[in-house]
Amino acid sequence: MGCVISKRGDSTAGKLPVIEIKSGSNIKPMELYTTNRRVVFIFGGPGSRKGRIVNDLAQGYGFQVVSTEKLILAHFARRISTTSAKRGLIGNMETANQVEQLLRRQPQILTLQLVLEIVMTDLEMKEQTGSTLFLLDLVPNLRSMLQVQTFIKTCDTEMEQFEREWPCLLALNLAIPENKVAENLRSLVAKSPTHLLRDGISDEKDIMKTKRRYEEYAASVREFLRYFDRNHRLATVDVSCGVADLIWARVSEFFFNLGFKPRDALNTVIFFVLRDQDATMYDFKNYRMECVDIADLVTQTPVDLEHLFDALSKYVEKYRAACECFAVRFGDLNILEMLQYEDDRQIFFLDEKDLDHYIYTGHRGDKSNCAKLRAVCTTENHVCLFPADIDVKACKQMASLYSYARRRTRDGVSGPRPSLVPPS
Repeated sequence: MGCVISKRGDSTAGKLPVIEIKSGSNIKPMELYTTNRRVVFIFGGPGSRKGRIVNDLAQGYGFQVVSTEKLILAHFARRISTTSAKRGLIGNMETANQVEQLLRRQPQILTLQLVLEIVMTDLEMKEQTGSTLFLLDLVPNLRSMLQVQTFIKTCDTEMEQFEREWPCLLALNLAIPENKVAENLRSLVAKSPTHLLRDGISDEKDIMKTKRRYEEYAASVREFLRYFDRNHRLATVDVSCGVADLIWARVSEFFFNLGFKPRDALNTVIFFVLRDQDATMYDFKNYRMECVDIADLVTQTPVDLEHLFDALSKYVEKYRAACECFAVRFGDLNILEMLQYEDDRQIFFLDEKDLDHYIYTGHRGDKSNCAKLRAVCTTENHVCLFPADIDVKACKQMASLYSYARRRTRDGVSGPRPSLVPPS
């Protein structure tokens, strides 16, 4: 039933970069844990795409994010007698600056034990709302916090005490190997027009400044990484490629294989290959797409549209963690003749680009001959692609059928869809 035409990690010269994950031996599948408290630490410095990964883990897997930096700011802001703090405007720029000034004057008031106590209080509050998955972003970005030696220190005693109440499954380290740091920093600075000198040479001062930031970050996480590595619960992701979509796909696959259940697919792309000539125009292997024949999903005759899209939705649900892009070939089935139009209240976003706009391939070749595709995107982040010459109403109808099927698959809802109105 369908064939996986490209496996995650396949890479040759000029192809996609490989995203490697080195996983500690004590990182076990979810089913082997008896506690309902699932805590994951995450670390990532400049250029690691940590913000994107944190956001996608929260949206895709339902993690509650715990930001230590925000908790520290809120905690010490309550000690500062300002109008902003009294009004509850914790976290605004004025209050944040005053907290930083306080920590510079009295750095000893910020200790690792205090931070972990604040974190535990926040975790308990989130747990009371029914949350069981927690993503802890421990190391802040503010230099005023990173330079506090009573916070950034050997952590074994405090972490062991913390884990008596809140055991950690693993620590996810989004890392750039040391031998690639200088190369990546130079490339990052050179790409920014604001960091170029008049003669076009990258500003070495900015490179050195960014390098110092990275070195400062590396020093701040060293003891925490050592703690998890010593306990064989460190998962290190090589993010040196810098491509957020590829990094997220690999991280998502890693969590899925550990038994985490995704709430909904993020950035899933469904290419509806309605005619044979459409299939010959694209190299699906280059686009890392899983190709499936609709005839393999639905065998009964006559074909019912609702059952057809239900079968497609279940197939995507089964494989979406390992593959986010699908090419669905309809073969001899003329679905366009089967469509009926409805007054659908769903909100759709229309776009028309080539396939490279929606799926990263790593190539920047000549796109002048690339056929345009029509994209119909719902508010649930489902991206349905069609050849650009397909009528907009037909595209919306197929996207609507797929979207309703996704809801039935996700929520287990059955029953008839809204009534359809035949085209006039």
